[in-house]
Amino acid sequence: MQRTNSPLSLWGFCTQYTIELRNQIARPLPLLHGRTPYEVITGNTPDISEFLEFTWSTAFPEHTKHLARWLGVAHKVGQVMCYWLLPISAVPIARTTIQEVAQHELQSEEFQRQLEHYDNVVNEKLKHSHQYTPLQL
Repeated sequence: MQRTNSPLSLWGFCTQYTIELRNQIARPLPLLHGRTPYEVITGNTPDISEFLEFTWSTAFPEHTKHLARWLGVAHKVGQVMCYWLLPISAVPIARTTIQEVAQHELQSEEFQRQLEHYDNVVNEKLKHSHQYTPLQL
């Protein structure tokens, strides 16, 4: 909280965030036998994806949109309406929060340059990829 210069009035939110996250990740405590506190209490494996989107006190507004190609529905991954995307890293990811590019953005020269850069980078990465990792569907 000090590292991010969080105001004292927001420390309660950070404490709640920390407690929830620590309850859902495994820690080296002998009594837990490699399980999370949440698993020990409920018997269910926790889904921490909602904690991975941001870190504490992520600055807003910030540019959080990233260009990616839509690859299809990600069945049995995350919650409903989860999709496979191909980001610029060329490593498929599953996401639930996506937004289609608006028609007026598609036609702008700046977006066309970004798209061309994205396509060039991804194509180059995929061209040199010799590993085939099938997706589990």
